[in-house]
Amino acid sequence: MNDSERETIRVEKLKNISIGNIDQSGRKIYDVYARSGEFVIYSVQESGTIQGIAVIIEEEKPDDQEPTNNYQEIKGEFDKLKSASYKAMDKSYTARVAHALSVAILNGPEKAKTLLNEIHLDIENAYKELVFGKLLYITGAFLIAMLFSMLSIYLYFTQPEMIVKERVTLYHLMLVSSMATLGGLISISRSISKISIDKGLGKWPYFVYGIERNIFSILGGVFIFFLIKSNLLFGFINSLENPLYGFMTFGFLSGFSETLIPNALKNLEKSARKKSDS
Repeated sequence: MNDSERETIRVEKLKNISIGNIDQSGRKIYDVYARSGEFVIYSVQESGTIQGIAVIIEEEKPDDQEPTNNYQEIKGEFDKLKSASYKAMDKSYTARVAHALSVAILNGPEKAKTLLNEIHLDIENAYKELVFGKLLYITGAFLIAMLFSMLSIYLYFTQPEMIVKERVTLYHLMLVSSMATLGGLISISRSISKISIDKGLGKWPYFVYGIERNIFSILGGVFIFFLIKSNLLFGFINSLENPLYGFMTFGFLSGFSETLIPNALKNLEKSARKKSDS
């Protein structure tokens, strides 16, 4: 094989690395981050994570192995980043890593190592903030749940006449609200991995959102309580021997289920339409 044929093959290999094509390892190419006459940095994962970054190097001169050697020098730092890629929620990290790799191949490993270490540190710090923020989110929801639960337990066991007998509706509402906050707390705990808040706001907005989420649970419990009391929905609860437990059960469900209240509203709307049409 002469030099001209070798150059043609080399150029074709690099040219083949384009979005939608298949690379030499049989992987589909989803994105291309950097390209030069001797290398291409691209992605083989649709998600665009650091884990999916791939590099192909084809030197113009067969005896000039500097680009490959430069890449091998920073391979350790690159592999560390790949192992931590599950912590990188922002795709901008992938572009930064691709840039650092291109710096290494073109200009040497020293600056690239600094860039990769900075990216790794940024990923770790952002992940710690996210984990701590989610703990604050649950804490905010937990405080609301405990406040209402402790007050309801006190009322349930002490049975103060002024509340239990003279203000029965308020008493029932307190118990229903406490159950709604517990339902909301369980719902939050189950879906905590899906929670995301705009980057850069800090940790404390998570705490506020946790409180807000359980306040909405309370409002849902109050709403379902009045629906039952007015016999608009689930009116059979009112005819039970002790309807309080029915109220509390549906209060819990209104906090736990994100679809109960919307479905209740849809049923009310359908019922209203049928009455208006008849």
